[in-house]
Amino acid sequence: MGSPASLFNELNESEVCMAKDMNDVVVLAPTRELMTDPVSLSVGTHDGKFHADEVMACALLCKYHHLPVYVFRTRDPKLLTWCDALVDVGGAWDPVAMRFDHHQGTYTGDKSSAGMVLDWLVTKCYIDMEVADQLRHEYMDEIDAIDNGRTSKVGTSFSGVISALNHHNNDMIYEEPQTQRFEYAVKFVITLLDSLEPTYEQKVADWKIIRPMLDELPHTAEILELPEYMHWHAPVGLHENITRVIWPDHAKDEWCVQVPNRPGSIPGKPPSSFDLKPGTELYTEAMDYVKGCIFVHQGRWFGKTKTREQAYELAKYVHVIEYETRIDMFKDNPIKKEKVNGNSK
Repeated sequence: MGSPASLFNELNESEVCMAKDMNDVVVLAPTRELMTDPVSLSVGTHDGKFHADEVMACALLCKYHHLPVYVFRTRDPKLLTWCDALVDVGGAWDPVAMRFDHHQGTYTGDKSSAGMVLDWLVTKCYIDMEVADQLRHEYMDEIDAIDNGRTSKVGTSFSGVISALNHHNNDMIYEEPQTQRFEYAVKFVITLLDSLEPTYEQKVADWKIIRPMLDELPHTAEILELPEYMHWHAPVGLHENITRVIWPDHAKDEWCVQVPNRPGSIPGKPPSSFDLKPGTELYTEAMDYVKGCIFVHQGRWFGKTKTREQAYELAKYVHVIEYETRIDMFKDNPIKKEKVNGNSK
């Protein structure tokens, strides 16, 4: 029998290329020869039912580590000792030794195995700090909180979605079909990670354009018009007076009007919304008045028109909610305010 490295390359040459070039994941049956291969990173995690934390941890290593990553699912302590890294198994947190478990009583932090791996990748400069912060905001904070019992929210959360990918038959969770589902879950998360960096880079580019635009607006300005759709929510959310954002949808030759979300609003409701409720007399009259208005979302936070002028007309039908107080914004509104008061709730 050849050396571990030659055996590994003989058995998995195509998989090595796929994992390295495509940031993909390959889950293999645990053997000492494969787990000690010197030209790959072997990652051990537990078998059985999988959760968002070890799926994310494996995806992060596949995406950002410089070596091709192979995952081995087992709870056999002897097999696990051969792995370069362990996530969510092994009973130890030792970043130097690449041991990322949080179940042992000696660990008193607030990270799941995924949060531990992300921190390690940052310290090793495998991932940019700003991208890591975005990742924490989008996914990691929730994963850490759920896996450590600080919140019970699962349902349609990210953790709930990953949990739903497990095999529905408990008799199969230690069989090959469950391994295939685990591999699918990791690939799914890698796809999300692939979109994270370009999306973040686009946000930063958009913010660099929008912030000077906001600085140049009069302090009393209530509408921001953009040249096209941009990631405007964060910078506009810090501006006290902007209650409508308008931009052209060039692909459809239409115009969009949206009200921004803002910190401190009533939970579960947008802090601003169109004072138009589909099915009401006010809505009908407004549709007649704003000719070319295509529709207003039933949630009353978004609308579309055919022209720029009509978008500004639609923008008049907006009210602002601040905590428990509604402040109507109906300057130069052709529809009588008493009708608004009677139909806008």
